[in-house]
Amino acid sequence: MSTADLRARLHRRDDVPDADIDDIIGLAQQRQDEARRAAEGRASLAQVQAVAAELDIAPEHVEAAIGELRAQREAEAARRAQAAQGAAAARARLRQLAIGAGALLLALAALTGGLALSGRGAVQQAAREVAEAEARVDAALGRQASLAPQLAALAGAAGDELSALQAEVRAAPDLPARLAAADALTAALAARLGQLPPAATEAEATARLQLQDELTGSQNRVTTELRRHHEAEARWAAAADTPTGALAVGLGLAPAP
Repeated sequence: MSTADLRARLHRRDDVPDADIDDIIGLAQQRQDEARRAAEGRASLAQVQAVAAELDIAPEHVEAAIGELRAQREAEAARRAQAAQGAAAARARLRQLAIGAGALLLALAALTGGLALSGRGAVQQAAREVAEAEARVDAALGRQASLAPQLAALAGAAGDELSALQAEVRAAPDLPARLAAADALTAALAARLGQLPPAATEAEATARLQLQDELTGSQNRVTTELRRHHEAEARWAAAADTPTGALAVGLGLAPAP
């Protein structure tokens, strides 16, 4: 059968896809060539010449080529299907891993949030205590500064600077600045009190003694409240340094010291 006749016959067959015709012809030609070479190895001279004269492809090689190509196509389709199943299984495993990882992350987030909330209260309470202690320090400093006008009245012109120092205490922007201004005012108050001339009357002597007592008492009060403020700050730092407190501070649920 000639190649042209074979091609036309294969086109007419319903069981042979047109896209496979060239492959079938090639396989059939290959099989026939192999058969011819095998025959030439054991044939007589006359038989070899007869085989050499045969140029067309024998029908048995065409059918064998069709079967071989069909088997190759089926094997390839089976491999693709197996690969697709493997890929689908891998994607399913990845989805399960992602779901598991997401659930684990949610659990960790919930646990972290719960721990942070448990530590928030202690840090917030300690911060409130620091604010309250600072308010008491401010009150003690204000009481101390209020003695300046009394001493200025006793000192006369020499006490003018006390009013300016008193104003600095009240205008200070923060606690360290107020403490520095208060220290300067305390030193000035003590100096002016020591520079007063002898009391002219018993009443004046009594007033000076009372002022001295109030000055000493106010200074002691400032010292006491300042110590309490430092203690409150230490408790705040300790609360924020615990594992749950650090979580609360780190997540912005509680103020940092």
